[in-house]
Amino acid sequence: MQRNNSGTGPRKALNQCVRAPRSNRADVEARVASLTPRERQVLHLVVVGKTSKQIAHQLGVSRRTIDVHRRHLMRKMGTMSVIELVRLALLHGVSGEVL
Repeated sequence: MQRNNSGTGPRKALNQCVRAPRSNRADVEARVASLTPRERQVLHLVVVGKTSKQIAHQLGVSRRTIDVHRRHLMRKMGTMSVIELVRLALLHGVSGEVL
């Protein structure tokens, strides 16, 4: 049986995510600028590795609220996973410093 090497599937998507930046600096800066202040705050906490539960406790809101912010962040930043979101943020100078 011959393997399908068509280049599609989860492995290719993961390799593309890891190997090549999805966006240039100006594009990422524009995306970050489109975030609300609370979304930026959540982004910084996600970058330092906080869980939704930890972020919710720190900000005094529910975990579901943080999950909504994280979904909005990923949509606005054009990412498909939290790992990709953090990678994009770190590659383009978004630090873990909370605003």
